[in-house]
Amino acid sequence: MATYSGTLNPGQQLNVNDTLTAPTNPYQLILQEDGNLVLYRLADNYPTWASNTVGQSSQFAIMQDDGNFVIYDTSGKALWASGGPGGYGGAILSLQDDGNLIVHTQDVVLWASNTNMPCLFAGQQLLVNDTLHSPSNSCFLILQADGNLVLYQTNNNQALWASGTVGKASSSAIMQGDGNFVIYDVSGNALWASNTPTGYGGSFLTVMDQGYITIISPNDANVWASSSGSSSGGGDSVAVVLQAVEAVNVVTTQSVATETSVGVIAEVVIVLT
Repeated sequence: MATYSGTLNPGQQLNVNDTLTAPTNPYQLILQEDGNLVLYRLADNYPTWASNTVGQSSQFAIMQDDGNFVIYDTSGKALWASGGPGGYGGAILSLQDDGNLIVHTQDVVLWASNTNMPCLFAGQQLLVNDTLHSPSNSCFLILQADGNLVLYQTNNNQALWASGTVGKASSSAIMQGDGNFVIYDVSGNALWASNTPTGYGGSFLTVMDQGYITIISPNDANVWASSSGSSSGGGDSVAVVLQAVEAVNVVTTQSVATETSVGVIAEVVIVLT
């Protein structure tokens, strides 16, 4: 069993149970015996990204000389690949301290897991006046003292979306373990909820640079998103287009908040600028 620190150079590979750790070791990538290549946050062993090759006979994951990072099975079939433009021989795979896994040259990022986004994970919450910023700080989410949860554009403080809970005694906005994002008042009553469909436990919430907030499941499905430039007091979702490549289907449901209390992991969210 081999352990690499920081990078995989061209020709280097992860065999089953081999690991790649970030330089200061808060994240670890492992090719598991079940065939899945998974990136874990070591603080709580939370999987932040996976190749979704579970159940397949993955043999190794190699950083190829052509700039592609590829998982092969025992017969030599490619099961998953980072893809990206060709012609970048000499590119390497790096696991950064911020949790992002990238294939890159000295100047160009060819592929990224995008796991460095500021997020609220299960059990984390925004208290009054706490903020969560998008990766480039183009917008931010804040639970205001007036009770409203509002998404603002940073450069002009334009409100892009709001929960419609102004005037209510909101005390916290919690990303629950069942995948539901819920605003509670000081008495523990649910004032607003994303109404995330059942079966998406372990999902997390993040703010996108394009001006919306979204809930993403552990297998990278977008299960709820706010509508940019509007207010909503309920949990209606909209179809959104991810920054990378494709339109995704966002599920709408009329479920209710099912968790009334959670353990708080962190009260103040780290702001990346």
